[in-house]
Amino acid sequence: MLPFRKFLSIGLFLLFASLGLQAANTTAELFLDAAQARPGDTIMAAVRLRMNPGWHTYWENSGDSGYATKIKWTLPQGVTNGAIQWPVPEKVVISSETTFGYHDEAVLLVPLRISADAPAGPAKLSAKVSWLECEKLCLPGGATVTADVLIGDKILPSEHALLFTTAKDHLPKQSSIDARAYWADSNPTNRSLVIEWKTAASGADFFPALNPDVTVSAKSVVGQSGPDAHQIRMDVTRDGAGWPKKIAGVLTENAHNAKAAGYAVELPIGPAAGAGASAPSTSDSATPAPTGFGTLLLQLSFGFLGGLILNVMPCVLPVIALKILGVVGQNRSNPAMVRRHGMVYALGVLASFAVMAGVILGLRSAGKTFLWGTQFGSPVFLVVLCSLMVLMALSLFGVFEVTLSGKVMDVASRAGSHEGLGGAFFNGIFATVMGVSCTAPILSAAVGFALAPGRPVWTVFAMFLSVGAGLAGPYLLLSFQPGWLKFLPKPGAWMERFKVAMGFPMLATAVWLFTLVSPIFPGKALWLGLFLVLLAAAAWVFGEFVQRGRKRQGLAWVFVLLLLGTGYGLGLERELNWRNPPDALPAGSLAHSKDGIQWQAWSPAAITEAQAAGRPVFVDFTADWCVNCQVNKRNAIEVPAVEARLKELNVLSLLADYTRTPEEMSREILSHGRAGVPLVLVYPGRPGAKPEILPELFTQGMLLGALARATADPKAN
Repeated sequence: MLPFRKFLSIGLFLLFASLGLQAANTTAELFLDAAQARPGDTIMAAVRLRMNPGWHTYWENSGDSGYATKIKWTLPQGVTNGAIQWPVPEKVVISSETTFGYHDEAVLLVPLRISADAPAGPAKLSAKVSWLECEKLCLPGGATVTADVLIGDKILPSEHALLFTTAKDHLPKQSSIDARAYWADSNPTNRSLVIEWKTAASGADFFPALNPDVTVSAKSVVGQSGPDAHQIRMDVTRDGAGWPKKIAGVLTENAHNAKAAGYAVELPIGPAAGAGASAPSTSDSATPAPTGFGTLLLQLSFGFLGGLILNVMPCVLPVIALKILGVVGQNRSNPAMVRRHGMVYALGVLASFAVMAGVILGLRSAGKTFLWGTQFGSPVFLVVLCSLMVLMALSLFGVFEVTLSGKVMDVASRAGSHEGLGGAFFNGIFATVMGVSCTAPILSAAVGFALAPGRPVWTVFAMFLSVGAGLAGPYLLLSFQPGWLKFLPKPGAWMERFKVAMGFPMLATAVWLFTLVSPIFPGKALWLGLFLVLLAAAAWVFGEFVQRGRKRQGLAWVFVLLLLGTGYGLGLERELNWRNPPDALPAGSLAHSKDGIQWQAWSPAAITEAQAAGRPVFVDFTADWCVNCQVNKRNAIEVPAVEARLKELNVLSLLADYTRTPEEMSREILSHGRAGVPLVLVYPGRPGAKPEILPELFTQGMLLGALARATADPKAN
């Protein structure tokens, strides 16, 4: 089964070709290694593609997208062609896609067999070559190339001997190498394949051949388990009836060098790695053991408690405060409406968590990993949410109001005064959206329990609904126990002032979201700010001249649309290009470093090497959008006592920046039983030793204690 992006590439290839849009950045030529050949001989043809600087064509397996070069031969009687012999490819990474191809030049060798009864005399060979060439734009290309050979009584080499010698040097070698492959897990739909290769080369990688039964991800995670031992991990999704017994492809040495050496391999795939086998991850991801009812009930109760705690987190508290304000206003006039509001709000929360669980399960079936707060790694989501925060703040300030039309209000009144129920449902959704940027204590471990590989679908839904019940519970209970409102001030003018005051936390949230978006678009944050200003201006014109004005409302609408169109078209689409953000930070890249702690980039290989050298390791999985991560950093990590202790103990400090939610970090977080960040690990300086996992919120004393235990002599106990 073709991945969607590759299917789209082929579709665009055919579309552009049908429209006559042909490439002009690649040229094709045909050469033969013999000027004359005898009947019964096999000669070699070479199709040379030369690409302009910055452009590339594709290997036989093009990776995440693209289209392999094709050669269709027109040959005289008695001459037949063999398969293309492909040179060692290179990885081409553009945006979030990884493809396999060639820059500058690629020479494709094809053997041509001359039959024993081929007629003597000159023979004209022709080939129609078609390719897809890409830079930022992809265009189909094609050319018909020809060459002549004389079929006679002897063989004479052509003048292109050097071309063929160089081309053969670039083919994958057929020599035996010390490598093995095995599954890192036994998931029925998607797995991780690990290839271990003993080589002294400075780098290694693997280019999988096409397989009709599975799709092998073009992205790979490369680590080292010891001296001269490389490990390559790739995600594999099953498309056919079963899992393959072998994996074919090209292993490359010096993979990041233009002169990478390649080896053609076909490796048997062993079963899931046991306790003695290592993988380029610091934890095993095997299917969990069956869970008893008591354990499940305990974890669901933790999920409910985590949802309760979310109500007092800074992400959710302003929303809850506004809902309580509505209860105060409606309690005396319509208690029944208060109860209905409470139930609809709870329904909005539960529906949101159910949808979230469904999305996670869908992504999991597609081989992806989705954790708590993953959506905050999407720049599009952040821009939309930032804009929504600005509009909500302006609405609370009274700049404009969200109201139903008169006709709708009349219908609602006749139907039983359902005014505001839609708002209650929306507030439930909104509280859920904001809640996922916080990880309440206990919550991450509970959700991580449900998301562990192999858990049944109903367990995931039960856990997310438990969290939703905890989040919705206090407001629902307050709706059915209005007597508890006697502890709050009586309704009055203070309520309007309180509503305006709640606009400031919303505005502060918008500023916080703006700071998350700005680094994603370097040097272009001004355009997002311009869009938000024009959005605010449009809201003011709408409120002042449409909602409260009586004259020239049509002209006011023109200004509203003009401001919105200018802000969106110029600010977001043209200058920011917000739907196509720049490349994500490479997995494990170091986002920032402080003078006190000498951070290095997280990688499984770095942990393995440090433990092999007897050095303890401190890992901080963090994200700019994670509020609790920032609390831990300020109060427990980047403090003088911890900084001094890390230096004294020679601890390797690794920063895992999860801001853009790289897939390999998602898998690593989940392997430790967590469903999101923060995740802080302290590894002892012993090979293979498991880490101590700190709570979501911890003190510097807890961290110092973990460091002491990690450096203690195990023989002393």
